[in-house]
Amino acid sequence: MGLLPITGWASEENGNIAAVCPYTLPLDAHPAAAAYSFRVLAADWIKNNLVKLRRSSDSATKIFTASAQTCGIDTHDPFFDGSTYTLQTWYDQSGHNADVRALSESAEPIVSLGCLNGQPCGVYNGVDRYLTGTLSSAVGPDTFAAVANLASDAGGKYIALIGTIYANDTSINFSHSSKACVSLRWGNKIPSKEAIPCKVNNWYRWIATQNSVLSSVYLNGVAGSNDTVGNTESHASLTLIPSTAFYIGESSDFANRWQGEIAELIVFSPDLSRADSDAVSTNQGNYWGL
Repeated sequence: MGLLPITGWASEENGNIAAVCPYTLPLDAHPAAAAYSFRVLAADWIKNNLVKLRRSSDSATKIFTASAQTCGIDTHDPFFDGSTYTLQTWYDQSGHNADVRALSESAEPIVSLGCLNGQPCGVYNGVDRYLTGTLSSAVGPDTFAAVANLASDAGGKYIALIGTIYANDTSINFSHSSKACVSLRWGNKIPSKEAIPCKVNNWYRWIATQNSVLSSVYLNGVAGSNDTVGNTESHASLTLIPSTAFYIGESSDFANRWQGEIAELIVFSPDLSRADSDAVSTNQGNYWGL
């Protein structure tokens, strides 16, 4: 059964605040392996943690749940004192406890409070800021659904990677050689990818899928088959090996870090159909104004 249309509202009482948010049916109807955002992604997540932030003025930290006004973090909270803020922990909303964290304070991505449609996002500098964790619930094949902006096309840039690069991994990334946004699956060391030309300083709703037939990528609902560079290869013979290593803003070899912003990332395993992918992408576009 496909996903239901993205309509309706979820309502929960959170103390004295009625948190009323447009909920994301794809996460409710089609369970994810991992889900990260600065907004609520599922109807049953309204009271739960979204992010843990640190402020530079005194190194104080705070865990944020959703606000009733935005369904994301309340940027008018007294915690925000005009200093710089970083993302210490990005909580997994899938229910699999696959939270991702920075390994040190210096690795924490900067948080911009109003980077996209007035909502916060994480800023990755392409040098030393990324998040990592374990993702045992992703057994492949996988679909990544991201909302991200590329700030530089110098070198390869990875939004997310599961596994070990160039050995057994699935990923979404930017290819410097083709100047394209890529859905890439290496499997047992046989490259397979599909790509769409993309530009720096452009926000994209990015869907990337790797399954037993081929890799595919959609930007803002446009399929890679409409404008493909590189190659699209069948990889039915590729080995699907479960992996727990997971990186956001990093490629596992510490050489291809994302430079730009990431507002949302959902990993579905097994992969989504095209219709279900479109439903997720449409929902992301509605919330983030893309």
